[in-house]
Amino acid sequence: MEAVSLSNRLQTVADMVTGRRVADIGCDHGFVSIYLVQAGKADHVLAADVRPGPLSRAQQHIKEVQLTPYIETRLSDGLAGVTPEDRIDTVILAGMGGRLMRRILGELDRLPVQELVLQPQSEWEELRAFLYEQTYLIVEENMVLEEGKYYPVLRAVRKETAAKEQIAFIEACEKLPAEKRQVMHAFGPYLMQEKNEQLVSYIQKEQQKFAKILETIEQHQSSSDEAVSRKKMLDLAAAMLDLA
Repeated sequence: MEAVSLSNRLQTVADMVTGRRVADIGCDHGFVSIYLVQAGKADHVLAADVRPGPLSRAQQHIKEVQLTPYIETRLSDGLAGVTPEDRIDTVILAGMGGRLMRRILGELDRLPVQELVLQPQSEWEELRAFLYEQTYLIVEENMVLEEGKYYPVLRAVRKETAAKEQIAFIEACEKLPAEKRQVMHAFGPYLMQEKNEQLVSYIQKEQQKFAKILETIEQHQSSSDEAVSRKKMLDLAAAMLDLA
């Protein structure tokens, strides 16, 4: 049986999984699901996708590596096709926008899910802010640079299962002044605390980009509140990270 190889982004996602029964929502080609079983990280995976085409490809890949007894495929719009009887420990959402993730995660109340592994493509701030309001607490973060794009990956668990120091850290972040709290939501409390190398690179590049945007706007004697606000937040993040 040939072992599946994952991209750096998807490997980071898979590495964060600790549950034994996993739902890979938006499974696409099914490689993460296959990897989790091959690596012995999961006993059972529910590979679900809303699109018949990708789900069919996932089914073919799963069949090729002879893992159909361990990986179940299901056509599902988000978590709609997942039931409490599936006894899912971990839900993976990767490769979709944070806003879509928020909609999908709104269905979690009826499921006994203990862990979320999330890799948003966009709307990072919205997703983190949403999680802070829910029964889940972010406990781990990483950031990956792949093909010129930056991808945050985070793991969240039910608050009652989080360690006391994790709860205290997030609560302290939430008590920061509004502007600094917004920075934490936008760029990730653990990534900020650890001065993650990829996050530092991302912020510096974004600062340069928005400085040029504002320069161009000024040259055309126009204005953009959104660009000014973004640059201000980037500058504050850089200051909090002690960047020159």
